Amino acid sequence: MFDSTNRRAIRDREKKSKLLERSNEHIFIALMGEYNGREWMHTRFLRNHIFSTPFTTDPVQTAFNCGIQNDALQEFLLVVRLCPDEYLMMMREADERRIADDNRRTDTGVDAEREAGNRAEAERLGIVAKRGNGTEDADGDEAD
Repeated sequence: MFDSTNRRAIRDREKKSKLLERSNEHIFIALMGEYNGREWMHTRFLRNHIFSTPFTTDPVQTAFNCGIQNDALQEFLLVVRLCPDEYLMMMREADERRIADDNRRTDTGVDAEREAGNRAEAERLGIVAKRGNGTEDADGDEAD
C-alpha cells in the first residue's frame, strides 16, 4: 500500500514513473523507426480520430470517442516531440499508400467488373428487371 505521507515512498514512486516514461519513449522511437511501425501508428491515429472530429449524434458515443481521442492525442504529442522527422515520413508514406490505393482502384477496372457481375447475378435471381427490349415472356425467353 502506498503511503502518501512518507517522503521516501513518494521519491520511489517518482523514480519508477520516470523510468516508465523513458521506457515508453524508447518504445515510440523504435516504433517510429520502422516502416511497419509508422504505418501502424498512422492507422491508430486515424482510428482514434486524431485527424477528424470525434463527434456523433449520440452523446454517449461522442463522449467515448473523445476519451479515445484524448489517449491518442497524448501518443501523438509523444511522437511529434520525440521523432518529428519520422512523423513527417509517416505522413508522406500514408499519402503515398492512399494515392497507390486510389490508382489501383481506378486502373484495374475491378470495381466495374464486380458491379457487372453483381448486376448479372441479381438478374439471374430475379431481383432486378432484366436487360433487353422488354419482349421477354415469363420464362425469360424472347416472345415471338
